[in-house]
Amino acid sequence: MELALKKETLAYCGCEFEKSVKQNLDLGWNLPDYCSDIQRIMQCTVTPCISGVSVSGARASAVGEVQVRLVYLNDQGRLDVFYETTQLSAAAELGDLQDVQVLALAAVDYVNARAASPRRFTLSGAVSVLFRAFRRKTQALLCDIENCGGQTKTEAVACLSLLSCAEKTFDLSETVELPEQVKPMEKLLRTQGVLRLDSQRAVTGKLLLRGELTVTMCYLASGDPQEILHYEHRLPISQIIEVPLLTEDALCETVLRLQCLRVTARTDSAGALRLVDVASSVSAFVRAYEKKTQTVVTDCYATELAVFAKTQEVPFCSHLQSLDQGVRVQSTVELSEHNVQTVEDAWAECAQCSVSGTETGCNVAGDLTVHLLCRLQDGDMIQIERSVSFSEPIPGSVPAQNVTGALMGEVQTCAAEIRGEAGAEITLDCRLQGEVYGVQNRTVCVDAFPDTAAAERKISALTLYFSQAGESLWDIAKHYRTSVAAIRQENALDGDTVPEERMLLVPHR
Repeated sequence: MELALKKETLAYCGCEFEKSVKQNLDLGWNLPDYCSDIQRIMQCTVTPCISGVSVSGARASAVGEVQVRLVYLNDQGRLDVFYETTQLSAAAELGDLQDVQVLALAAVDYVNARAASPRRFTLSGAVSVLFRAFRRKTQALLCDIENCGGQTKTEAVACLSLLSCAEKTFDLSETVELPEQVKPMEKLLRTQGVLRLDSQRAVTGKLLLRGELTVTMCYLASGDPQEILHYEHRLPISQIIEVPLLTEDALCETVLRLQCLRVTARTDSAGALRLVDVASSVSAFVRAYEKKTQTVVTDCYATELAVFAKTQEVPFCSHLQSLDQGVRVQSTVELSEHNVQTVEDAWAECAQCSVSGTETGCNVAGDLTVHLLCRLQDGDMIQIERSVSFSEPIPGSVPAQNVTGALMGEVQTCAAEIRGEAGAEITLDCRLQGEVYGVQNRTVCVDAFPDTAAAERKISALTLYFSQAGESLWDIAKHYRTSVAAIRQENALDGDTVPEERMLLVPHR
């Protein structure tokens, strides 16, 4: 006899493929005429940018560029800058994977730059492109046995089930004119982009995003190459993303990534570097979830035949809260060995951000890399790099275990102030955005089969059973292949356990 099983599916986003592809860098440039001679290299920043990802057959490809910015002291002891780009391309074989969404993330492995001569520098290093392929996967869960006297022990679990995943890459560009009260540029030292998601609204099949890209420019002022200035410009984000199966009451987890940022200064009609072309590429990765109460079976049997239940440990993810939290991080860094007079520029990046559960609530923690461009007492320049960590409680969070999160951490401001001769006081303002989840692993029944290996038992219509106090009616009913309801009715019992040691009449129906 076949079992009539009722099943439901729980969907999740599965990473089907992950591979890192390395591209070695072995480059060299002669300085153009407008650059002065190299006395000492201060900093060589290598920024890999992905401008496009495509899938053709079983092959995923990523294209973009590697931006190289060399900041150095020239033969007059002043800062100078050289900027150049080179192409970036990488590919990975996906095998027989189909209907997947492929993301590509680029990172620097290592970089070594040296001056081969006053007019030439060489660069060696490597960048890696990490390919990840995602697909909606399902897990079938047993909910009921509808024939053969099926008996199930069930629980209701609040959880999330994935509706769909979506990804969109879009461009933001604008020409910015520096205000008259702001000094024009001589050389652009560095640029930094910070993304912020302000709001998102789900409608049927579409997600409306609004946010902002803040671009910070650090430059040498025209007319005084010793003066370092900053200018900030904001580009609005307004995008519509197609998200299959999306409903208005769905939970959307959205992560924005800045894939590429190009900032180029050019002259205005008066010949001053007051015009700045900003071009960027931003990717939005969306996971849409349905909030549901899932009925799960933790044990089952049938009264009319022996049943073998297949169990499996399944993670159930529930939404704890949406996070949009500002964090101020203050730290003192040691600088005594450098004899620093002033900090001319300070910036930071959030290396990683994570969330964890405690007995009192949830904490968010992160690691930051802080960069300081410092002027020494003798007028020389030096760049210093330090690591700073933070850990903060999440307001309004509840005690939880096995917590995870999809968080976006961005450093919005970074300031440094010299404190005596020993060091500098670093103040960073970070914004943390994303979703916080609780994950509960439960062993549940995913399938059931007639147990043909079990020996047939000859059981009378009524059995006398001497129970212990507190014994489970479920265990007794399962052993004799009857129902809990039948035992309750025959013995005038309430509840799920036997209240005291006694004799029970176990009927077989």
